Amino acid sequence: MLKAVEAVGEKLEAQAFNFGKELSDIKANVRVESLIVKPSEACKSNPESISTFCRLLECLHLECSHDLRLVAEDGEVSDACPWSNHTHNWTAARTLEAAISQVEVAKVDDVKVEKASYQPLVNYLNNVAQLTAHKVANGASLPNRLLFDIFVYNLKTDIRLRSKVLRLTGDEPRSKFHLLGRTDVVVLIPGSVSISRQTVCVAVEVKPEGFNVREGLREAFLQLIGLNVANEIRSSSVILTNLAQTHFVLYLECVDPIKLRFKLVVKKYTAFNQALWMAMSLKDLPCRTKHFGAAPTPHSSAAESESEEDELTEEFRNVKVEDAY
Repeated sequence: MLKAVEAVGEKLEAQAFNFGKELSDIKANVRVESLIVKPSEACKSNPESISTFCRLLECLHLECSHDLRLVAEDGEVSDACPWSNHTHNWTAARTLEAAISQVEVAKVDDVKVEKASYQPLVNYLNNVAQLTAHKVANGASLPNRLLFDIFVYNLKTDIRLRSKVLRLTGDEPRSKFHLLGRTDVVVLIPGSVSISRQTVCVAVEVKPEGFNVREGLREAFLQLIGLNVANEIRSSSVILTNLAQTHFVLYLECVDPIKLRFKLVVKKYTAFNQALWMAMSLKDLPCRTKHFGAAPTPHSSAAESESEEDELTEEFRNVKVEDAY
């Protein structure tokens, strides 16, 4: 029965993608400035959301489809992981919520059950894993109740093409999306006293036991983008988990720092402690997202502007402007 439902879901999403792709193609030559994107909404399997998602992938030159399950690969299990595993008893949580709400277990609101998992998870992260974790699902301790509120710019394909030169040709990066939102739980860099994009090393997005994996991965991906765009301090990772047997770690690799090519990596695990170990192993890597979706350099001063045209020929001596986008 579950496989039949999943098959129907895949068919409906494929139809939505085809329609969304048509919308994306129609809008390909139209510049939409700062389209507002909220992960919890833009992850849905409807034509408009999938169209927006595909356009964001194109904007950031990420070579993957709207179905991020196709990118996922089994993660490496480490014997070095010192932490016991953490799971959430969804059956007990639903039974308790049913008693509190005085409804049948089958009619329990999964959102309420999910919220009950946050504090035990924070306790595990702080006490067992000895990390610094906070619940931010309700926006507490966050500016304007948001973890990220960032503009995403389309990437140029060669870092040597400076913004002031691209400005002369009309090809400077433009703001395509306004991405804003938060996650459920964050793990901070040791010693951090505030919660921000610069202090979060791992974000944890929690989903109910039988969640829609396609939509969950898209939501986690959008959180990943929100945390990492133009972040020159830290390249964060995101864990998507149902705190049972399904856990994903999402992060970005810079495969070409000159051509500004990035790759989305998705690792799948069956134990939460292994997913956490993998995500935490990334925190000490050099930051690789300074130029990822970043805004162009601000306009230069009047004196500098007079010399911009003289520099145009020199800038493009070894770089073709038609390759910029």
